[in-house]
Amino acid sequence: MAEKSCVKRLQKEYRALCKEPVSHVVARPSPSDILEWHYVLEGSEGTPFAGGYYYGKIKFPPEYPYKPPGI
Repeated sequence: MAEKSCVKRLQKEYRALCKEPVSHVVARPSPSDILEWHYVLEGSEGTPFAGGYYYGKIKFPPEYPYKPPGI
């Protein structure tokens, strides 16, 4: 179970990300577990990665932000 401060911090960070999205990146918490986020990175034009997509998952520890997440 995540600590209350962890949940509040992740909710705040998600709201900030929704308010000011990062170009070429989509990230969202899992609907059933705020400690698990899924993301998609889009390759930038003018790079060898243009037109490509990379999917990943971030796992936040219950002690976040005092312990780092894993990818």
